[in-house]
Amino acid sequence: HEYALQRRQSLGIGLLAIGTVLGSGAAAIAFDSEAGGRVRRDRFDRRPPTMAYVLGAGAVLSLASGLGVLLSKPDPEPPRKLTVGVAPGAVLLSGPIP
Repeated sequence: HEYALQRRQSLGIGLLAIGTVLGSGAAAIAFDSEAGGRVRRDRFDRRPPTMAYVLGAGAVLSLASGLGVLLSKPDPEPPRKLTVGVAPGAVLLSGPIP
């Protein structure tokens, strides 16, 4: 149970980190295009490149997924059952013994 919780937290933190990197890349591309990173200027230069939108969308999806994983409740642990069976000449126990 502890291992599953640790894996879940690692996944959530990893998704948050990926979203942060993608968001930083989108911001860098958008601000670079606004600062006039290209030599030739025309009427379409004022819009950020499509890659900034793609990276920004990826960042939003990754951050939302990471927060969802971190803030959601983990699956409940199945109840532990001890079953007793009777066989000719023996008693059978199945499951974890408390």
